[in-house]
Amino acid sequence: MESAEQSKVAVVGAAGRFPGAASLEDYWRLLVDGRVAAAEPDASRGDLWKAAHDPVLGRKITTLRAGYLADVAGFDAEYFSVSPREASKLDPQQRLLLEVTHDALEDGGITRAELRRSNVGVFIGVGSSDYMSLDSGQKQHVDGYFGIGNSHNLLAGRISYFLNLKGPSLAIDTACSSSLTALHFAMQSLRGGEIDMAIVGGVNVILSPDLPLAFSQAKMLSPSGRCKTFSADADGYGRAEGVAVVILRRVDGDAPARPPVRCFIASTAINQDGRSNGIAAPNGASQIRVIRAALERARLSPADIAYVEAHGTGTPLGDAIELNALQEVFGGTPGAPCFVGSAKASIGHAEAAAGLCGLLKGMLILEHGVIPPHPVQRPHAPFFLAEDCALRIAEQAQPLPGHLRHVGISSFGFGGSNAHVVLERHLSPERVAGETGRPVLFPLSSHFAAGLAEDADALAAHLGTSEGALEPLADTLMFAREHLTHRRVCVARTRAEAIKALREERASTTPLLVAPGEKPKVAFMFTGQGSQFVGMGRELYEASGPFRAAFDRCDALILQHAGLSVARLVYGPAEGGDERLTGDTHAAQLSLFAFEYALASLWTALGVTPAFAIGHSVGELVAHTVSGSLTLGDGVALVHERGRLMQSVSHDGAMVAVSMDLAALTALLHEQGDPLHVAAVNGRQRVVLSGERRAVERLCQRLEREQVRYRMLRTRHAFHSPTFDDAAARLTEHSRSFAISAGAFPVVGNVDGAVVPSSALGGEYWGRHIALPVQFSKGIETLTGLGAQVFLELGPDRVLSQLVAADHGARVRAMSSAVRDRDGQESLLRAVGAMYELGFDLDFAPLGHAAPPGRVSLPARRLARKRYWTASSTEADAPVPGTEGTPEIRVPRGPPTSVALAERPPRERTVIPDAVEHEEPGAAVHALIERQIHVMRQQLALLDDQ
Repeated sequence: MESAEQSKVAVVGAAGRFPGAASLEDYWRLLVDGRVAAAEPDASRGDLWKAAHDPVLGRKITTLRAGYLADVAGFDAEYFSVSPREASKLDPQQRLLLEVTHDALEDGGITRAELRRSNVGVFIGVGSSDYMSLDSGQKQHVDGYFGIGNSHNLLAGRISYFLNLKGPSLAIDTACSSSLTALHFAMQSLRGGEIDMAIVGGVNVILSPDLPLAFSQAKMLSPSGRCKTFSADADGYGRAEGVAVVILRRVDGDAPARPPVRCFIASTAINQDGRSNGIAAPNGASQIRVIRAALERARLSPADIAYVEAHGTGTPLGDAIELNALQEVFGGTPGAPCFVGSAKASIGHAEAAAGLCGLLKGMLILEHGVIPPHPVQRPHAPFFLAEDCALRIAEQAQPLPGHLRHVGISSFGFGGSNAHVVLERHLSPERVAGETGRPVLFPLSSHFAAGLAEDADALAAHLGTSEGALEPLADTLMFAREHLTHRRVCVARTRAEAIKALREERASTTPLLVAPGEKPKVAFMFTGQGSQFVGMGRELYEASGPFRAAFDRCDALILQHAGLSVARLVYGPAEGGDERLTGDTHAAQLSLFAFEYALASLWTALGVTPAFAIGHSVGELVAHTVSGSLTLGDGVALVHERGRLMQSVSHDGAMVAVSMDLAALTALLHEQGDPLHVAAVNGRQRVVLSGERRAVERLCQRLEREQVRYRMLRTRHAFHSPTFDDAAARLTEHSRSFAISAGAFPVVGNVDGAVVPSSALGGEYWGRHIALPVQFSKGIETLTGLGAQVFLELGPDRVLSQLVAADHGARVRAMSSAVRDRDGQESLLRAVGAMYELGFDLDFAPLGHAAPPGRVSLPARRLARKRYWTASSTEADAPVPGTEGTPEIRVPRGPPTSVALAERPPRERTVIPDAVEHEEPGAAVHALIERQIHVMRQQLALLDDQ
C-alpha cells in the first residue's frame, strides 16, 4: 500500500451545468461544435431586466448578454430534506451545488454507504451572493432563513450536512480562481492523509444587476456578452453562470481503480501577484511562476503538455499578458506544438466556477483524445506570435498527440490569486470488446414515479450511443447506486433487448397493502416431484457461487447415503439421465432436494429471508431443512430413505390433475365407482387423483366426454394413496431418531394445511406425510391468513406459483425462481427483479460479474425539480418586451430574442484603467500592454539572477 504522499489523486466522478449545456455530454458537444452560448437573459431574470430598462441605470449597463443556465429556480427540496419555505430562501448556488454533487457522486458510483465508510472533505470555490441582494432591499422579506440560506460557508457546509460528512468543509473565495484554489487545498488534504475523498466544486449565478452595473462602470464587460479570447477584436469579458463538481480520491498503485478513474490530478500550484500595475491587473511573472511550480511538482517539462486551458477572459490586457507568459513557458519547447484555448470563448466567464469549468474541459479532452476548435475567428491578438513559438490555437478540432498525456489548466483571480493544475490522462485497461450474450439485470430506482420513466429513457439513450459488454453497466446499477422507493427492472442479453425493454410502457399494477415502513411477508414454496429434469438450473450451477456451494454440500451427503452423485446425474452427460429422473423416485427426490436447497441458499445470500415456508410433498422436507428444524444431514438422510421406500413399492399406478372443485369431483368419483383417491388438493379448481393406471384412464375418458380439463402426470406411482401404507409404516420407524429443533420460521404442513409445530415432526408425521393427501390449498389459505403476500416458488419450474396466482389473484404476488426451457440465470434474474420492484432490500453480491464489481459512468438520475424563489423578486413584473399580459412565464427552449437596453450614448472601447481613458483607445491599450510586458520581463530577469 502506498502512502498518501505517494498515491495518485484521481477524478472519480464529475458533473456540471453550463450555459447551453445541462450535462458534461452536452458540454462536450457544445465545445466540439464550436458553439457560443452568450444570450440575453430570459424573462425569469426580472431584476436584471428592471435595472436594464431603468432610465438611469440602464444607460450605465454595458450589456445583459451572458452565458445563462437554463433554470436556476428549480430545486428538488424534498429529496434534499429542505422545507418549501426554507427552499425559497436558499441561495440557488447552494441548491445547484447539492444537485450537481448528487450527479457527480452518481457519475462515480459512490453511494451513501461508501461515504459513511470514508473521511470526506468538501471544498467549494465561491464568489458573488446575488440572491441575498434580491431580499436585502426589502427588509420585510428577511426572516430566519435569510442568513442561513445565503451564507457563503454553507455553500460547502450544506453538502457536508446533507451527506453527513465529517471531513473539512471550506468555502474559498479568491474570485475567478476560487474553484481551482479549492481544488489545491483539497489536494493538500488528500496528500496529507487528512481525508480519503474530496468533493470539490465551484458555482456562479447572475441574478442581481449590482455586478453587471459595477463591472460595466469598471469597463470590464464586452458589449457582445462573450469572451473573444485571443482575438484581435477582444473588447472585454462576457459573464457566465455555471456549476461544476469533481470527486477526488486517492488511488493506490497496488489496488484496482474503484470507482473508475476519469483522469488524475498530477499537481496543483497557487500563488499571488503581489504588487502589480493595479490590484485588478494581471502579473505575467506570477503566472509564469505558478505554471512552472505545477510542472515541477508533477516532475514534467513543458514538452510534456499537449494543451493548456488558459484563463483567457478576452480582455486585450489580460490576454496579452497571459499569452506572453504562456509563450515564455511553452513557446520555446522543441517538438510537437502545445495547443492553447479557453472554455470562456464558448460559455463565457463563470467567475468562481470558471477554473473547474476549464478543468472539466481538460478532462474531456483527455478522455476523447480531441482538442476542440477555439470558437474565435482570425485575426488573433497581435501579441500571439505563433510563428515564433510552439503554441498553437486549434482553429479546427485536433487529435491529442498520442504520446502526450498531460494538459494544464490556468485560473487567475481578480485581485491577484493564481492557480494552475496539471491533469494526467488515465490509460484505462482493455475492456470487453462486445456483448457476451448472457442475461443481465438492470435495476432502476427513483425517489419519484415520473423520474423512473425519465431515467429509463436516459439509460436507453446511453445504451444506444455506447459499446461494450453489458455486465459493467449491470454491476454499476446493482452496486454503485442507492436503491430508492420507485423501482423497475430490465433483464436483457443484448443492447437492443435492453433498449426495447427500457422504452416499453409499463402497465401499472395494484400495489400490495403493506403497513408504512414494512415489507411484504414472503413465503418460500418448495415444488414437489414431477417438476425435475436433467440440466435444471445448469446456468446457476455454473455461474452462482452460493448455489453451487450448497448443491455440492448436498451432493456430498447424498453420495455418502445413496452412493449417487446427483451433480453428475443432473449436470453431467445427458445419456439416460432424463429417464432416471422421471422413472426413479429415489433419484428424483434426492435431485429435487439438492436443487431446491441450493436455490434457498442463493435467495438467502441475495438477502431474502422468508417469514414462512410451505412445500409440496417432498418439497416440505426441503422446507423443514431450510428452516433449521432438520439439520442438512438429517434432511438428506430422510429424503434418501423416503425416496428409497417409495421407489420399492411395485405397482402400475398413475396420477391425474383435474380442473374441478373437490366436492364436485368427489361426487363424480362416487358415481364412477373406481378405486381412485384424492392425492392432493392444490387449489379451488385443482385436484390431483391417484390410483391404478386402468382406473385413472377410465376416469380420463369420462372427463374428456364431459369436457373437463385434466392432465396426466409424469409418474408410474399412485403417490399419496393407501398403496404406500406399508412404506409409510417403515418410514415412521426409520425417522424416529432424527433430532428436531425449533425452526427459524414457521412451516405449513401438507397433512392438514396448518403450521407444523417442531414437536410434531417425529416419525409418525413423516409416515402419514407420504400416505395422506397433500392439503396444499389449505396451506396457502393458512399462509394468507398469517399475512403472507409474496409467494416465491423454489423449484425447477413454475408449478405452485401458478396455482397460487389462480386462486388469490392481485391480493398476492406469486413468482417462480425457475422456468423449464428457459435459461436458469435469466429466470432467476426475472424473479430477483420482481422482488426488487416490490421494494425488498437485496444483496446483489451473488449476481456480480467481477471482483470487485465493475463500474462505468452512467447518466445521473433525475431530480423532481420545482420552482422556489424569493417573494421579493420582480420577476412577474419585469418589463421584458413581448411578455406583457402573458399569464405564465416560461423559459424559452430556443435562443432568446435579443432585447435592447435603455437608450444610451455610444460607449468607447472599454477595459482601460482611468490613467489612460482619455487617450485614443487603441493606442492606450497597446501602450499599457507594452508596459506590463516590460515589467514582466524585468521580473523574470530578477528571478533568473536568484
